[in-house]
Amino acid sequence: RTGGGPDAEHAMRKAVNLRYRFIPMLYSLAHRQYDSLEPMFRPLAYYWPHDVRSAAATDQWLVGSSVMVAPMLSVFPPWRQVYFPPGKWYRLGVAGESAEEGPTTVTLNSLPLDEVPLYARAGAIVPLGPVVQSTAQLPEGPLEVQVYGGADGQFV
Repeated sequence: RTGGGPDAEHAMRKAVNLRYRFIPMLYSLAHRQYDSLEPMFRPLAYYWPHDVRSAAATDQWLVGSSVMVAPMLSVFPPWRQVYFPPGKWYRLGVAGESAEEGPTTVTLNSLPLDEVPLYARAGAIVPLGPVVQSTAQLPEGPLEVQVYGGADGQFV
């Protein structure tokens, strides 16, 4: 180990596993970027250019058009504010949790070190793969597909 302790190691492992789960979506977005020059990662202002709060949200971004990332960038203070642009936003992978209706700003308190706040836009279709230890282990079989209601949607 190179420092950080077991909590940091657990957080890093959880983040790497999450990245592997997102590989089907990331590969699809990479192909779309190659094909149409549409960026994989987008500032909020990409979709809400006239929304001043979207332009000011420099520590949040979208993966594709439907997944918003709002990471904790510091443990002090142990909270952060997340801006939700117009529309309905669901906590990614958390079934039954109520949605945020934007535009609004919400304060997240005491997030654990190993949690990255991810939100799916209403209508999002999010393909996820299994947790693997390398891309060579990615199966060629079925994927988990999470669909978030509340709007018409499409994947990539």
